[in-house]
Amino acid sequence: MPSSSRFRPLFIGALMGASVVFANPLGFREYAQQIVVTFPDAAAAAAAQLQPRPLPRRYTLHFSARWDDSTPGHARTNAVQARHGIKGTFFYNAANDDHVKLAQDILAAGSAIGLHTVNHPNLSTLSPNRQFYEFMRNRIVLESRVNASVVTQALPFCVYTSPESYTQHDIGRILQAVGVIGTPEVFYPHFGRNLAYPAKALAESYPLRPGDREINFDNFNKSFAKVLQNRDAMLAHPSVAVGIHSWHTAQGIKDLETLYRDNAHNPDWWYANHNDYGAYRYEALNARISKRVDGNRAVFTITRFRPEELGANVPLWLEVTGAKPSAVDQAALHDDLIELPHAASVGLPDLYDAVNADGRSAKFPFLSATLTQPAPQQWSFTVTNTGTETLQDLQATFIFPPQWPKLTIRSDKASLAPGESAVFTAEQAEPNRALRFQFDRAYYAARIDFSANGRRGRLYADLFTPPPADAPARVADCARVLFPVPDDCDLAALSTPGNAPVIAGADVLPTHPANEATPGLINTAVKDRKLRELKKPFAAIVEFTPKAAGPIRLRSNAKELFLNGQALIKDKHGIVAITPRDGLNRLVCQNELGNGTVFIYLNDGNSEQTAVTIHPTISGQ
Repeated sequence: MPSSSRFRPLFIGALMGASVVFANPLGFREYAQQIVVTFPDAAAAAAAQLQPRPLPRRYTLHFSARWDDSTPGHARTNAVQARHGIKGTFFYNAANDDHVKLAQDILAAGSAIGLHTVNHPNLSTLSPNRQFYEFMRNRIVLESRVNASVVTQALPFCVYTSPESYTQHDIGRILQAVGVIGTPEVFYPHFGRNLAYPAKALAESYPLRPGDREINFDNFNKSFAKVLQNRDAMLAHPSVAVGIHSWHTAQGIKDLETLYRDNAHNPDWWYANHNDYGAYRYEALNARISKRVDGNRAVFTITRFRPEELGANVPLWLEVTGAKPSAVDQAALHDDLIELPHAASVGLPDLYDAVNADGRSAKFPFLSATLTQPAPQQWSFTVTNTGTETLQDLQATFIFPPQWPKLTIRSDKASLAPGESAVFTAEQAEPNRALRFQFDRAYYAARIDFSANGRRGRLYADLFTPPPADAPARVADCARVLFPVPDDCDLAALSTPGNAPVIAGADVLPTHPANEATPGLINTAVKDRKLRELKKPFAAIVEFTPKAAGPIRLRSNAKELFLNGQALIKDKHGIVAITPRDGLNRLVCQNELGNGTVFIYLNDGNSEQTAVTIHPTISGQ
């Protein structure tokens, strides 16, 4: 086990000496707290400075865990963690009654629930509208079912890229909109940068992977020691998480307990879930502090973020430098450290719910809410108090898919009397009308946070809008996929328009429907998983007509490409410039089935116009 004495000098001194840029990259609601720090004399008060600690107290590392999927195996994992004071995050898809019951045990042990999408898809295969739905609906369902804030995520299959870089940037905007502030991803410490996330907005954790079934202590210790020696990574993200799947054998779960026992109760480490870690880091990196001096007292105003936005209610730890404090009002003094809890007037919701189809709430029978889109760039969120008590501190938040300029729009109201309705409105400028956003239903969400009868609540409403009636055809809808392809197959001849689209000994591949797919996907979602395990090549045929003469850019990750009887040579980025003939063209790609997701981008997803018309049927049949 790596020792804390080796770890401490790697980053703590450098981090405390670094300049801190204060901001609010995700636009969370703020509030201010004022504390008065007393010093021995006026000179000391004038010299004193205050800045957030990178982690609470003098902790040098956040130690946690990541466990994926809604699976009963989490019960054993959670029990082992709880015995040793380890607090992790369990990333859920579904939330049926059994999952919810287990989630209550997880929450009671100090762990958290995180996002893992609704259906566990390969995100790179989906349109941005569907990607947004997978995360946003996941948050709504989980919060309303398990009754807890959900603000961290883990990617299904650890996949978020396609041959086009806009895929990962779209997902980055989606996660920002949904309110994700923490993630234990294998792409540590560059996941936020890859997503084009704002600086100081996403707390990352390095996933330590000792084994999903059997524990490999040697691999665990080596990877742990290696990441602790990564000075730059630890400066940016001082966190590790054990994981990733609760699939352990009987021996594996015993060894996991040994691993936890060996790494528990380190006085220099902070054992906390990812909600707490993400919330703390967001405040530590983005809080704003101002100061005025009154004799031997320094009055500090700390502008920080509401727990409802952060998803956790964690005290902020501040270090006094330049002078020795003797007392502090409205906070707790620990030598030269100040522990500042959130104000009593703010806090996490006590109850979460989502409206039914009729706009009513089972948990809040005195409240109804509806989200509508009365105009193409305007939304209305109507909240009605049908009860007998006045609602206080209403905070409405609109949440948008990534094509819209503003990912969230916030609007507040001090109170709502019985029998009254509040209509919150949101307006947007023109959306991004790139091709990839022209498919599928758009999904929107809004929530209202409020106080009623001394308790805080949160209620969600959501909205689907119809897909465009004139959306162009996609490769996934039109390609003819043949399998298996023999070694002696003449793919150049197969790519000649008008030739029979058949291969001797090969069948048309039976695939699942590619609903809400990205424009370039080749649909190889086979119904029979055994076919994928064969790892034999397939051939996909796509026919198209160019809309104008001249070259177009083709991008694909397929192993081989043929166009109109000729082989194509891609560059290292999978790009080749092609000059289609007038009229009908036929493109054939070959790749191994079961060897990742295959794309053919004939139309640029960043362009508003299609370069080609993809044909729904193949000639020569």
